[in-house]
Amino acid sequence: MTFLFAAAWGSAMAQERPLKESQATEQLFIEKLAPRAGESVSPSDQSKDGGEDRGGFILLKPKPQRAQSIMMTFQTGSAELLPATKKVLDALARALMSDKLQNVDMIIEGHADPRGDAPTNLKLSQERAQSVVTYLVDQHNISKQRLQAVGKGSSEPINRSDPSASENRRVNFVASPR
Repeated sequence: MTFLFAAAWGSAMAQERPLKESQATEQLFIEKLAPRAGESVSPSDQSKDGGEDRGGFILLKPKPQRAQSIMMTFQTGSAELLPATKKVLDALARALMSDKLQNVDMIIEGHADPRGDAPTNLKLSQERAQSVVTYLVDQHNISKQRLQAVGKGSSEPINRSDPSASENRRVNFVASPR
């Protein structure tokens, strides 16, 4: 079974072709996840640069969104990380430890295709996201406070014309600057 891993900025996924595991490098993750100049906006900056004031409440502007998908492999019905998957996560961990990503947190969203029943898919997607978090924390000492695992089940397919397509079985990294 092929498993799609996506690195995302914000919550929107790009509709571009996923890269292969062999194309995932530390530099690629830094390029795709690092905030660009002017994009890392703290709440105190919001009131100065365009947050809308409504009766003493500041409505915060949404953060910019970017995404890059990377194909990763898992066994069918399993959350166990395979050697090729671990190599991708090793590159991601090196990127997360870089100066350019030191102030970026990740929500790791697990997704499944709809071939199983909804409760099973939700559980499997959560387990896959959690296995990524556990690997990054245990093997690379990435702070658990920077990572949050969320199972989405089969509720957000990328390929709606082929629900069982491999790109619907994925993990998205949603990057958020602190």
